[in-house]
Amino acid sequence: MGEKKLHPNVQKFKEFIREHPLMIKEVRKGNYTWQELYEEWYLLGEDDPKWKAYTSTNPLEKHSRGNGDETSAFFQQLVKTLKNTDMEKLQGYIQNLNETIQTIQGILSELQRAQKEGKGNSTIERQKQNPFSFRRD
Repeated sequence: MGEKKLHPNVQKFKEFIREHPLMIKEVRKGNYTWQELYEEWYLLGEDDPKWKAYTSTNPLEKHSRGNGDETSAFFQQLVKTLKNTDMEKLQGYIQNLNETIQTIQGILSELQRAQKEGKGNSTIERQKQNPFSFRRD
């Protein structure tokens, strides 16, 4: 498939964003959407004083992202997802999972108990399991 080219204004806006990395944080925080920023950029232009606040003063911040930013964005996304989750359904899923775990624990404890009780009779059980066992004289 052919590569879809972006409109020249969109390409310019992407370059503008690279020069103003703090705008990315604002979008991730939910303060703005990309559409809102694009419209303001288109109407105000690149030279508007408003954009100076989004220019990074830290030279390292332009080239690398800290783990704190990624962690913060992750937790923000997690909170947003939890807000959109039906808590009653989630509670039902947790209850079903809890019941399943309890059932598995019960089965394991029964198997352990049966194994402890069956240790004395293990040779008899082996003989019953293999009716064609031959012994040397």
